[in-house]
Amino acid sequence: MIPSLPSLPGGSMKDPETRRRARAGLFGGPVSSRRGNDAENASKADASEGADSKVKGDAKKRKVPPFRTVLKDAIDLVIARKGRLVLGLGLMLVSRLAGLVLPGMSKFLLDDVIAKSNAALLAPLAFASLLATVVQAATAFSLSQLLGKAAQRSITEMRRKIQRHVGRLPVSYFDQTKSG
Repeated sequence: MIPSLPSLPGGSMKDPETRRRARAGLFGGPVSSRRGNDAENASKADASEGADSKVKGDAKKRKVPPFRTVLKDAIDLVIARKGRLVLGLGLMLVSRLAGLVLPGMSKFLLDDVIAKSNAALLAPLAFASLLATVVQAATAFSLSQLLGKAAQRSITEMRRKIQRHVGRLPVSYFDQTKSG
C-alpha cells in the first residue's frame, strides 16, 4: 500500500477524498517531488503494486549504467592509486621470478651434484633456494599489505562520495522513501 500525501493547498489531511497518492519511486517507495494529475499518479501507483504482487520472489530489474561510465570510474580508481599499483606489479614480478628459482634448482641438483658427485655445489644451492623462499615470502606479504591498503582507501573514498551525496539530498526525500 502506498501512503497518501496531502493535496495542494486547500485540502485537508483528515478528508480522504482530498488526499492524493504518491507515485512509486525507483526503489519502490513513494516519491512526490513532481505534482501531476491525481488520476495519473494513482494509476502509476496501482500499476507498480500489481507488478510487484505478480513477480514475488523475482529480483527487481536495476538500471545498468553505461559501459563508458563504469570504465571511467575504474580508470579514475586506478589513476588515484597508480603509485601503489605500479609498486605492486613490481613486487609481483619479483615474487614470480623468485618462484622460478626452486624448479630451476632441480636441474643443477640432478645434473651437477648427484650425477657428477660435486658435493661442493650442495651448500650454494641450498642457500640460493633458502634465499629465494625468503624473498618470495617477503614479496607476497608486502604485496598483500600494499594492495590491501590501496583497496581499503578506494573503498573509503567511495563511501565518502556516497555519504556526501546522501547528505545533500533534501529531507523530503527521506520522508517519502521507504527503507528496508
